[in-house]
Amino acid sequence: MIPFSAIIPNFLGHTLTTPRFNLHMFKMLGQGAYGVVYLAHNTSNVGSQPDPPLYAIKCLLKHKKDTLLGATQQRELAIHKSVSHHPNVVTLHEVIEDEHYIFLVMDYCSGGDLFGAIVDRDTYDHNDSAIKRSFLQMLDAMEACHSLGVFHRDLKPENILCSADNSQVYIADFGLATKNSISSTIGCGSSTYMSPESLGYVNGGAPFSTATSDVWALGIILINMITGRVPWRNAIPDRDAAFRNYLREGASYLYNILPISREVAKLLSRVLKFDPASRMTIPELRKAIMKVETFRDTAAQFSFLDIGESFLTNPIMKISFDFRKPTPSTASIVALRPSRVEQCSSNPGLSLNAVNLEEFPLPPPLARENSDSDTDTESEGPATPVTRVQDPEIQVPDDLQLDEPRVQEHSPKLKYDLPGLRQKKEVVIKLWTSLSAGYGPRVQRPVQKMVNAVQRVRALA
Repeated sequence: MIPFSAIIPNFLGHTLTTPRFNLHMFKMLGQGAYGVVYLAHNTSNVGSQPDPPLYAIKCLLKHKKDTLLGATQQRELAIHKSVSHHPNVVTLHEVIEDEHYIFLVMDYCSGGDLFGAIVDRDTYDHNDSAIKRSFLQMLDAMEACHSLGVFHRDLKPENILCSADNSQVYIADFGLATKNSISSTIGCGSSTYMSPESLGYVNGGAPFSTATSDVWALGIILINMITGRVPWRNAIPDRDAAFRNYLREGASYLYNILPISREVAKLLSRVLKFDPASRMTIPELRKAIMKVETFRDTAAQFSFLDIGESFLTNPIMKISFDFRKPTPSTASIVALRPSRVEQCSSNPGLSLNAVNLEEFPLPPPLARENSDSDTDTESEGPATPVTRVQDPEIQVPDDLQLDEPRVQEHSPKLKYDLPGLRQKKEVVIKLWTSLSAGYGPRVQRPVQKMVNAVQRVRALA
């Protein structure tokens, strides 16, 4: 399906003028499925300021408010506006609307996102103070959001932005946020950071707490910051061997497979509880983080290096392997970390012997979650139209079902006449292929059934 951003005109070089701002957009920062983000400087007081302040301008297609997309869009603006006063939430300064587009004027975070801080800049590598400082800021921001009845539902490193010196982090992107403390929407978010209940694997997909799902995502982000890896791809027991091992072994599994301290392994086992009712709350998590002395394991030094072929390194020995070959056994990993045997034997809460020696997958490396389709296409368009300022004080009912993806209302319908069925075979196959590529799995199944039915009729003829 063509992303909305592909049909947004190129506003690079144009200026947005309001009573408060005179924003010249001089650089494109990026684009995703729904919009394009520009870097702009405010030239309204350029004479009195040698360095005009910078802002991030997010351009979106404007949808009619009486449609599902329009209601979702207005909800995002209203929710973001309601929490943007917090120092660790990206500030939404102004919403500028015209007939066809919406421009969000936000703070520009020159440090990029948390993913870049973890993977590209090694900001948190063996840096306990930086981990604690940034994670406490996230907890403060999310506690404030929850107190205002706002639940993010898409917390991940890509949606957390950083200051230039990485001393401050800011929660961003409230596109999937909700005011509902209890949700029945399954599959809303980015899979690696979604809790089992939000994936439909607790109580048969029963309604669940959105607050505890945010806590789960924070736990995964903490692992990202400490190790640069994710503990599993998704929290689905019958699909992910690593997650099955964790459910069986708990803190022991996390301690054995990740370079984290014993106290952090225990803490994470309380954050990542399969039962959401027994999961730590944000205030409890904050107190526990304050008490952590070290996040990394200091007894055994090893790291994962992703350079085509992966290596486990240790001052004692080194094992190399290719991801196309079987991963090292637990015995091999334990051999790299002999000091852990003694530590675990003296700590009944952490055990090496309990770990399954046959099923011990390595934790996957941290990778960007591409929940949105990206495009590199830029389209030419008219100059920036006349704009008007509008404060997004929008009332969207909490019980409005805005989260379920829907197939386009006017999906193509195919009609067949039996006498000409043989001649229509190629048309059927081509149209089915185009539908499958354009509309995704929700359309593939009925179209496939239709094609199967046509083939059965042909067989009878």
